[in-house]
Amino acid sequence: MLSFFVRDGVWYVRKTIKVGAKKSTIKRSTGYDRDQKDLAEAVSQQVLREETEKLLYGFSTHTWGEAAAMLLKLEGYKTDHVYYCKLLQRYLESVPLLEMHTHHPELVQFKNDRLAEGCKNNTINRSLEIVSVVLNLATTLMDGPTPWLKIAPRIRKLPRRDKQRPEGSEHGGYPLTQGEYRTLFMHLKASQSPVIHDMALFGLHTALRESWISGLKWEWERRLPQLGPDVFLFELPDSKNGLPMYAFCNSTAREVINRQRGKNSEYVFVYDGHRIGKMNNTGWKTARRKAGLENVFGKATGKMPRHFRVHDLRVTCSTWLREAGVSKEDRQAILNHYNGDITTHYSVAEIGYMLEQVEKLVTLAHKPSFYLVRATA
Repeated sequence: MLSFFVRDGVWYVRKTIKVGAKKSTIKRSTGYDRDQKDLAEAVSQQVLREETEKLLYGFSTHTWGEAAAMLLKLEGYKTDHVYYCKLLQRYLESVPLLEMHTHHPELVQFKNDRLAEGCKNNTINRSLEIVSVVLNLATTLMDGPTPWLKIAPRIRKLPRRDKQRPEGSEHGGYPLTQGEYRTLFMHLKASQSPVIHDMALFGLHTALRESWISGLKWEWERRLPQLGPDVFLFELPDSKNGLPMYAFCNSTAREVINRQRGKNSEYVFVYDGHRIGKMNNTGWKTARRKAGLENVFGKATGKMPRHFRVHDLRVTCSTWLREAGVSKEDRQAILNHYNGDITTHYSVAEIGYMLEQVEKLVTLAHKPSFYLVRATA
């Protein structure tokens, strides 16, 4: 029987599987909330089948603790390796290498516990460096022709300073309220160019720029059967900084993409069989005017007012992610704002986590809007 439980409102699964002399422990989030038990159970059963296949057919089931033990057996290891490995061992000892990533619940718990003990970020980062050392070592350890770990996931460090940019300075644009969002998209859907509605909806939920959306190709789609039968993302080959970009597709974004299938063999968004060069067309401008989003930005600051832009969909995505409690580092990854601390390649476990973050936009989109009303009496 699976050990199935709720933690922080999310269903988790814990199970030890034995196949002959081999053993593996599953301990992970299903990604579904308390009221989605049926879906959580389906994910748990799928994870159980995949883990059993790994044991049967020789996939690596080594744990972080085993790799750490191998590190301490090497000649010339540093003295502080022993200290940090002992700190980490009680959290990560049974975590399979294939499931290890920055946001693994046990690693998150380690960081939270150390912060609660009063440790500085730099002190915790020294432990995180050892996590990376062990993962990199695992890529060189072999079971015959099979490495313990094919690619070591990038473990993000905590920021060196606690200073944050002022509220609202992250985007410098006009984020929609939930009420404005519903009004704008109601008029877009009623326009003569419903494909602009779908492009805008996809842009808001993935934070892709207008040029990326209009040029989106089917060949960039990457299916993720490990995470579900209809789960996918887009891996864009080029960006301004030369690094790969990812469009993490939540359930709303996937619905939009599925509506475009079969219309064109090359481009995702087309009208009358041809690629759409820009979204800022007559249909967009008409819907924006009817939604009352002309001359809105700048009024509160005394600057020259301007209209709500297509780019402000990206601003809205960033703002809503922050409202949903998504960390700054994760928002940077979702918006493809790369820096030295953001990984450019993702394991399946990391992708699953990022999809959980963008799924929060779906819930937030239906959140009621609240306004301050000045008393007149």
